[in-house]
Amino acid sequence: MSAPPMPRPERLELLRTNPLIEITLLHRAMRLELEAMCEATRALAAAPANDGAALAALRRRFRAFDAVFASHSAAEDDVVFPALAACAGRDVASHAAAEHIDEVALVDGAA
Repeated sequence: MSAPPMPRPERLELLRTNPLIEITLLHRAMRLELEAMCEATRALAAAPANDGAALAALRRRFRAFDAVFASHSAAEDDVVFPALAACAGRDVASHAAAEHIDEVALVDGAA
């Protein structure tokens, strides 16, 4: 797994001094959740018997992740990428949007 979660006082100080850090923290949280779900999937696949309860829990976890991911992606499409295009130019924004389309396709394919 990635680095351990950031201690709460450090997180609060980052939010106080740089409100945009929340975007970075959300992306980090989504990466950590994806890693945890991958680990749970590997454990489930390695289990000697079919564990219906563990599979159901993993499905619920993925659905919750997917809901957050979809909302976040929509916000990036509607707000972040247009602002990026205005500030950094269309090339940067279109590259970010193309990566975003790939990410959405991967998550949708796993659903």
